[in-house]
Amino acid sequence: SRAPPNLAVHKHGLLFVTSAGNNGPALSTGGAPGTSSCCIAVGAYCSSAMMGPQYSLRAKLADIQYTWSSRGPTYDGHLNVSVSAPGGAIAPVPNWTLQGRQLMNGTSMASPNACGGITLLLSALAARGERWSPASIRRAIETTALRTPNATGSAVEVWALGRGLLQVGAALSWLEEHGGHAHCDVRFELSATTHGCSTAAGAGARGVYLREPQHSSASEVGVDVFVRPRLHEEAPNAQRVSLDVGVTLQPSAPWLSCAPFLALTHGGKGFNLKVSPGQLPPGAHYAEVAGHDSSSPRRGPLFSLPVTVCKPHANLAAPHAPCHVAFERVAFSPGHIERRFVVPPRGATWATLTLRARGAPRSREPAGSVVYMYSLTQLLPQKHIGQSSETRRVTMGVPDEAQGAGAPATEYVSTLACVGGVTLEVAVAQWWMSLGETELDVRLDFFGLSPSVEQLTLDGRTLFSSLELHSFRRTSVEPEGSLKTLRRACRPLQAKLVPPAAPCGDVGIGDAGVGGKTPIYDYLLSYKFALKEACEGVTVRFPSLSAQLYESGYEAQLWALFDAHKRLLRWGDYYVDKTKLKAGEYEVRLQLRHDSPAHLEKLKDMPMVVDLQIAPVALSFHWSRASALDDPAAGPKPPLRRLLEPHTRVALHVASPAAPAIAEPGDTLLGSATFAKLSSEGVGAGKRPGGWPVTLFVPPAAKKEEPPKSASKDKEDETAPHRMEAALRALKISQLVKLSPKCKCKPPKEPAAAGEAAPLPHEAAAVRYEALLAELRAECAAAAAPPDAPPEVPPLLPLLRGEGGARWLTSRRRRRSRRRRQSARHRSGHAGWSRVPTGATTAAAIATWAASSPSQMRRRRRATAAASTAATCPTARRPAAAAAAARPRRATAGENAPARPAWPTLSTPRRSKGSARGAPARERRATARRTRPRPSRPTPRAPSPSSPLRRRNGRPRSSIWLSRTLTR
Repeated sequence: SRAPPNLAVHKHGLLFVTSAGNNGPALSTGGAPGTSSCCIAVGAYCSSAMMGPQYSLRAKLADIQYTWSSRGPTYDGHLNVSVSAPGGAIAPVPNWTLQGRQLMNGTSMASPNACGGITLLLSALAARGERWSPASIRRAIETTALRTPNATGSAVEVWALGRGLLQVGAALSWLEEHGGHAHCDVRFELSATTHGCSTAAGAGARGVYLREPQHSSASEVGVDVFVRPRLHEEAPNAQRVSLDVGVTLQPSAPWLSCAPFLALTHGGKGFNLKVSPGQLPPGAHYAEVAGHDSSSPRRGPLFSLPVTVCKPHANLAAPHAPCHVAFERVAFSPGHIERRFVVPPRGATWATLTLRARGAPRSREPAGSVVYMYSLTQLLPQKHIGQSSETRRVTMGVPDEAQGAGAPATEYVSTLACVGGVTLEVAVAQWWMSLGETELDVRLDFFGLSPSVEQLTLDGRTLFSSLELHSFRRTSVEPEGSLKTLRRACRPLQAKLVPPAAPCGDVGIGDAGVGGKTPIYDYLLSYKFALKEACEGVTVRFPSLSAQLYESGYEAQLWALFDAHKRLLRWGDYYVDKTKLKAGEYEVRLQLRHDSPAHLEKLKDMPMVVDLQIAPVALSFHWSRASALDDPAAGPKPPLRRLLEPHTRVALHVASPAAPAIAEPGDTLLGSATFAKLSSEGVGAGKRPGGWPVTLFVPPAAKKEEPPKSASKDKEDETAPHRMEAALRALKISQLVKLSPKCKCKPPKEPAAAGEAAPLPHEAAAVRYEALLAELRAECAAAAAPPDAPPEVPPLLPLLRGEGGARWLTSRRRRRSRRRRQSARHRSGHAGWSRVPTGATTAAAIATWAASSPSQMRRRRRATAAASTAATCPTARRPAAAAAAARPRRATAGENAPARPAWPTLSTPRRSKGSARGAPARERRATARRTRPRPSRPTPRAPSPSSPLRRRNGRPRSSIWLSRTLTR
């Protein structure tokens, strides 16, 4: 395989030592990366010598495996645990724990112990100048591991212990004796095919795992096994040609049979194995087929094929079988594990476990509390063990047997989901530190109400959705459910492939492929989403990649959440959790790493989903279509609760609820629903834990009803005469704007045709320009002044604003100078600013402006603005503007127009700074500044009424252009 772990181990010679996991005591609880064949997975072991000094136990117990240490085999039959090492140590801890050292437990303590022992082994080989390979080291430690590690002779099960307890000295001796053998560095890959076995990986399984009833209850099962030797990829072909090994096959149990000999070459060879589960009693059984080198059997096996068979104690899926099973007075002692395999009835969807504890008749320990650990496990295809199992540790009181047989037993009840027809392992263990002998009664009751679909999907475009319910036993039905999560999908806005980084420092340190190393590429994806309101539980997830750590095909995965101000709020990797966010815009950046750019480019459109926790949206259930449609003819709605007889089918309709206001079209609402509800007098929860998943697709939003329009506001007639005049005027103004730059064009060097005096283009444009301008002047002069005409509107400015002059209002320079204009107004003593009403058309101002010169217009505007300032702000800082308005000056022809009222202003007081405590002092200082004498200075220009426009020397640029144009 070209996977990175296999390349690191088998090509570059890296030894990968990892922990087996802490999910015991059930079988098949090992997790990645220990499930890989290239890793050395280590289990946690506790010796009798560790129990006194480290755990202060008052009784000496036999060497055992920790109760929580994960067990094998893997789903495809591999043993999983390679070796075991001490899983407890007193280690130094950080100072923030306020202690210098602490007792630590777990396989995360066992794997460093084993890794240190293997390091000593490599150090000794390096000191002697001997070569080694990952295959030779693995074979040495597995061959020499101690199978029975305690002095009492009680062996630990092989699924927990592996090949045995690590022995560094024995492994070094084995390497000294057999390290130079020709086949020591060859690894052997096994591929087993058990046809129809659902727990195996099909063709290519690394072992044999018969767990389901169709195989474990069979008399004989045939398995095809293929063995292929593997050499280093840089080994010469001559070594491959010379590889020829005679292998002796030795089954370890009589219920296994195979050929005694196998001639093995580099191309590999297969053999047939027959497994006879019919000879076995109920329970878990392990055996293996070991392949030894026939020329040197003392070297240990070249390979081993593990075989695990789980024979059921009760097959409730058989015809006429009951719906419950009980195991009474099961004996327990510290660290002891009892396994029971039960096949649930077909159609069962949940089970109730009942434990009753009592003291053993001849227990040497007084009655008290005892700690138990139980695990209920089913193996489902392509599902993590955590999604199909339940593991808990419970403390139960043990009654005193001296009280007699009538002493009440303590009871513990738990309910879990299950799948009918799939073998369920019930593993119960007394905690290894809980002293005393006890007895336990174990009972399992199975219930079920199966829907016709595993996941109910509600289409918001329909009024309801339908499904069928099926009961395998007499069951009370009362459906209920709700939607609690809103899921929104987002596509990436940007995808960027980052090339490998150049090496830094020593050669080969970096992402670039230096010295034959594989280059690593980064892929960056950027997403954005917005929240309309604050949300307590927000989860960011990538469905294609989440919940995959060592199983992921990518080297690394990291995402970060930023707000609108680029502040980092949260980051995560393969596993998701909830966070609290406020309303606003957010950005998520995802980084992935892989050595194949093509593999990364496939994710350029990968969606991200954001899950929002919302208030529950209740689901409505109906037994008929008429009831789901709220048909009045259907009568009153029948009660939801009803009783179903065994093997009965009934139809159920679920109405599509209204989506909450936060939902948008395209979102999905997620929740769950339960269909059965047993009476409260029964044992357990009375319904399936977690329910069944429900999804609702949010439809497009309904069209909002517009309020009826009032009769007084009739629509204006589009064919009115003034509409045509306005359209013609707009066309003339647009042509005027287009002809203006053509009038300034330089004439061409040569005439258009020799011997002809044709008019030049710029002259023709000028003639048309003057003609259009004359027409517009005539319209302006003849316009009648309405009674409510504002006095200071430039003549053509309203026309340009509404009918073709938007370029003057959206100028970039005009927008950038807004702050400068506002500061100039404050310096001139103006407490507010003037605004031109949008769409104001003043015919009187147009006529007056057309008959005025530029100097007259400037003086008129200054006088009007000064009068307005004096009227609205009598305590202005600089009252010189009002004095300038009253200054006598020579009358001109353009000033014969009637007096104009001051332009209305909007006074906006300056916002106060600081607290209200210092307000009087600030007022006194402001009054002193306004009243103190100042040297004379030129009168500042008053703000123009058209303040939103661009200014030049206190005037709107558009007004300057219009005045020059009209007076040309």
